[in-house]
Amino acid sequence: MPGSVAVVDWQRIGGLLSEEHRHDLSLIERMVPIILVLDGGVDGHMSAEDLGVTAVLDRPLGDGELRSLVVAASSKRQQLMAPANP
Repeated sequence: MPGSVAVVDWQRIGGLLSEEHRHDLSLIERMVPIILVLDGGVDGHMSAEDLGVTAVLDRPLGDGELRSLVVAASSKRQQLMAPANP
């Protein structure tokens, strides 16, 4: 669905953070932007680039931080999905 964004708690997908399965995150990312929420200090700090996702946030989240990322990711996704003007 255009504009969709997945906000995912790392504890729900723990196995996908292992080195051997990280490529699966990037495959999912191709379909929907992923914002991954980590507990501070999980395996050191993993970056969005390391994991192949749109963004990584550490708990506790700052005021408006998640909302800003969701809005930005949704807007970017909608632009990518929009038909090109001839």
